[in-house]
Amino acid sequence: AVSFASQTAAPFDVRFTIKGYDQWSVRSSTSDSYSVTSGRYSYQSPQLHTAFLCNLAPLTAYDYAIGNRTSTFVTPPAVGSEDAPTVLGVVGDPGDTSDSSQTLRSLGEAYRGLPTQAILIAGDYSYANGEHEVWDKWYVPSGVVACFTSLLKGTTPKKTCLLVCRNSGSTATTKRSRAMATLQVIRTIGTMQWKHERAVQLAWLDVDLAGVNRTITPWVVVVKHNPFYNTWMDHQCQCSKHKYVIAPEDAEACWNGQYVSGSPMYEPACGLQAKFESLFVKYRVNVVIAGHVHGYERTAPIVNNKINATHGVVYVTTGAGGNYEGGCGSFAATWTLPPWSTRVNNQVYGAAKVIATGDWLEVLWFANTHGIEPWDAVTLTRREDVDDVAAEG
Repeated sequence: AVSFASQTAAPFDVRFTIKGYDQWSVRSSTSDSYSVTSGRYSYQSPQLHTAFLCNLAPLTAYDYAIGNRTSTFVTPPAVGSEDAPTVLGVVGDPGDTSDSSQTLRSLGEAYRGLPTQAILIAGDYSYANGEHEVWDKWYVPSGVVACFTSLLKGTTPKKTCLLVCRNSGSTATTKRSRAMATLQVIRTIGTMQWKHERAVQLAWLDVDLAGVNRTITPWVVVVKHNPFYNTWMDHQCQCSKHKYVIAPEDAEACWNGQYVSGSPMYEPACGLQAKFESLFVKYRVNVVIAGHVHGYERTAPIVNNKINATHGVVYVTTGAGGNYEGGCGSFAATWTLPPWSTRVNNQVYGAAKVIATGDWLEVLWFANTHGIEPWDAVTLTRREDVDDVAAEG
């Protein structure tokens, strides 16, 4: 979909064609607006237009035009295709700052000649805090990137958006799953406030992961907001005697918000970890990417706080999008870094890219101060056990 704002409610014609061809198709935009009044505060939105360009050819460059403004985007490969790598950008917690604008611009740039096919935001963004004008301002720099790269917003308790064509039949707002070539991308919400919705999401995740065909999409990446494994002082919580470990006898209480330390309202990670992590391990999720903590961290493959190269999940925190709150704090002074914490950075802003083929998956983190080369990179190869998941489930 192509979305844009205007002061005009009348539909716009959005023209599009395969790059290099002069056979243009046309879709008319729909428009909507809203207003907010609360005490002395009032806001009237511009007209918010959307035109759905569905049934596009895979791995194809398209030109499109709205009035006299033109741009180009490239569609991802077809599901299961190994014709070219799938390239997904992931950024956490970008705000209304020049640093965040730089992060998004860098994420939209091609790497090794491979254009970014979509950018996904792992949770918080804009930091508008109810000031709708800040959203308007935030979309100006982000729109510079979104005009040629799909910008997919992750879901948090305060933010939802439509990411599918109207005829898809989807009504979900707390969970998404999408196949992109050899990559299955699953987005989940992080909250302890809605117990029923969490239970529904847990059941959905179990079914969704069980249904992934690892022959067609060998890689499974989960994008969420709150990290389970985080060694920075910011956003800590604990449910059992040992940090990062949720003992079986504590799992149900933790799921219900009974913590040893930390607030389940502000730090839902522990409660969600109590039941989500076992599904990630059971179904051989490859990577879980989160934001929330305003820094970068990558773990070794982990199962229940221990390195496990055979069955473990790699956890990446990429919340250094550059919002006005700045970077995360230091490590807790009383801690010794666990052996699974392989790379950390709270000094600069940046974002991650996931590049996937049929044989390997790369996770790279690009620091805004580091030029075009990644500050950190890891390559995963296919595990022999993934074809046994359905039988074991």
